[in-house]
Order: sequence, then structure tokens, then C-alpha cells
Amino acid sequence: MTNKKATRITDEDIERVVNAVLEKVNPTDVILSEASLGEALSGETVTRSFKLYKNVLDKFVNFCNESKYTQYELLSRFILEGIKKYS
Repeated sequence: MTNKKATRITDEDIERVVNAVLEKVNPTDVILSEASLGEALSGETVTRSFKLYKNVLDKFVNFCNESKYTQYELLSRFILEGIKKYS
């Protein structure tokens, strides 16, 4: 029988682990990061028409309603992130 010394996990340890996990599973922080997008979201805005699937648009509108950002800010960010990811 081996004698293992028990290690106590503190509240701070638990909080640190939980925060690390939340950072990994919360893509909103990455997508909305000003530092990662830089000056790409400045300048003139333009109006453009796109066809979308209704269920996708409904989810997007609901997401925007719960966000502090406008629809055009979020759409611009999502498009830029997509360009970065798939280029």
C-alpha cells in the first residue's frame, strides 16, 4: 500500500480552472476582440442585400438582441473572422 499525500484544492485553484475553461468555450470573446480585428472595423458603412436562410437569420437577430453590439458590427466581425479562418 502506498502512502500518498493528499493535495488540497483551494477555491482560487477552482476559480482559475473554471475561468480557463470558460475562455476556451466562449467564442464570443475571440470574435469580438478589438485587439484581433484592429482598425478593420472603422470607416464608412455601406448597405448591402444578402439572401440568408430564415432559421440562420432568426438566430442571428436573437443573438444581436442580447448583445451590446449592433447588427452591422457583429456581421462585420463574423465576416472578418470567417475570412481569416478560411483564407
